[in-house]
Amino acid sequence: MCAYAITYNGKRFLERCFQTLQDLTDYGNCRLNLVDNGSSDGSGDYVRKNFPEVEVLRVSPNIGYAHGANEAIADARRRGAKYVVLMNDDIAILHPQWLSEAVAHAERDPSIGIISFVQVTSDNGQNAAPTSSLTEVEYLGSPMLMIPVELFNRIGSFDEVYYVVGDEDDIGARAQAAGYRTCKLDIPLYHFGGGTHQSYSRRSAYLQMRNGIRFCLKNRTLLHALMRTVRIIEVACNPWPLTIDRRDVSHCRVRNSGNGFVNFWLWLRAVSWNMVRLPQTLRIRAAERRLIRAAQANRKNRPQLRSLASMSHRPDNSRLNLLI
Repeated sequence: MCAYAITYNGKRFLERCFQTLQDLTDYGNCRLNLVDNGSSDGSGDYVRKNFPEVEVLRVSPNIGYAHGANEAIADARRRGAKYVVLMNDDIAILHPQWLSEAVAHAERDPSIGIISFVQVTSDNGQNAAPTSSLTEVEYLGSPMLMIPVELFNRIGSFDEVYYVVGDEDDIGARAQAAGYRTCKLDIPLYHFGGGTHQSYSRRSAYLQMRNGIRFCLKNRTLLHALMRTVRIIEVACNPWPLTIDRRDVSHCRVRNSGNGFVNFWLWLRAVSWNMVRLPQTLRIRAAERRLIRAAQANRKNRPQLRSLASMSHRPDNSRLNLLI
């Protein structure tokens, strides 16, 4: 088992992140690593000095979270790890059994492809023992994922074109298409709430729009992509939006400051970007679909364990974002 915290200039988060990982992880066979994704704030040196048992993997230049995650996956594969944990730097572990329970569920049910965790933005009142139950979800919505390395061998790695937003939903959609289950474990972890991307900006709004449309072009139908495009402009520009959910981070990103003229310009940029890169998107989609079909055929030829009796098959609607 290899666990990787991926950081970009997140030095201020790393003490709590690694201290809680060390103190509150009751699974012994886990190597902790830092992926220093082109930081200029001394993040790597800080971890080497204060957490010498943590190995630092330097990635430069920083071309996005997905690239750092792919470097982590390649490193885990070289080490022969069965599972890889990928996490943001701005998290803190709250319950020691987070990893042992996730591994236990994955070992019992090989149809599970990705396990995410419940995220909370306050660590107050989170000391009660969790239920450790799994719920099948469509969108992962978690700053930490545990994934069998074999899954990446089957469906490919993270799509680095997304940059910042959408890569997690994309890998989840591809896993589901290949016949794997994406689940959320009822063990909370603290998430600062976006870290270096906490404040909404025109850039984050643009990326949410751009990558939301691309997600549909890659993983849904053309009609779904058109509907997504219309929904985005309604959330972004309508003075009285019908479908906005103020609790949803992705909706808040798209809405940004609420300036309809600025948001319309961002929407045009997002649509234009996807039109120009449509041939690239379709080529990547075709290559991934070939992998998915091969993974589906492989799974049909393998004996499957029965699903966990405790698994709820209700879709998790807590993340009503633009990637639906």
